[in-house]
Amino acid sequence: EVMKRDEDFINADKYVEGLLNEQVWKYGKYNMKPELYVISENDLNFSTYAKNKYNINSIKDEIWYNEIVEADGNTVLISTFEDEEGIGPYKCIFRMGRLIKDLITDETLGVLIMDVSEKMLYDRYNKIIKDGRNIYIIDLKGDIISSRDKRLIGNNYYRELDYGQHLKTEEWYSIFERDGIKYMKMVSTLDRYGWSIVEEIPLHIVRQPIKQIPQKFSLTLILVIIISFIF
Repeated sequence: EVMKRDEDFINADKYVEGLLNEQVWKYGKYNMKPELYVISENDLNFSTYAKNKYNINSIKDEIWYNEIVEADGNTVLISTFEDEEGIGPYKCIFRMGRLIKDLITDETLGVLIMDVSEKMLYDRYNKIIKDGRNIYIIDLKGDIISSRDKRLIGNNYYRELDYGQHLKTEEWYSIFERDGIKYMKMVSTLDRYGWSIVEEIPLHIVRQPIKQIPQKFSLTLILVIIISFIF
């Protein structure tokens, strides 16, 4: 009986890990490989990563855990942080998480966490950064989540970069001058999560502003697709 119970646990482990790996494969077309973790209240943990970095007691001490609990089953996006176990450009991580709840009793069973390298997100929009334009992804507080210049990650966009003279403001764009260069700025918000995409385009290269809308829309769509896969 003991051997059968152990075998059942092994089979359950393989089943859960298989489900997690299936989700990871969905990111293949975007050349992304996130790390998925299931941390349960009874300390049975599963992950797609060889080194499981989390257990239920350790994450309960984190500020972001309280945010996940307060969201009560909704997905929480947590700003980019530096992973000490990461290597080179993969040290900057952004995290998503939500509670796992019993569908019948609504009891909290554990937490689902996804860690994604910021570089993987940056690679998705890097191709449209040209001609001196800048793209930043910021959170609800204005803190920079993703940027070409990794030194800016964690800094506040409005304090560090939103200076200079504002020359014109329209419904979907504004014109401002910073360090002697005039820019058109467009901000596209992912309302559900509070993230925004800020695109700054040097004014001298803007011929027909309306043509920038498809790029802005496609970048927003990419982010929505990435976020929606498992949440």
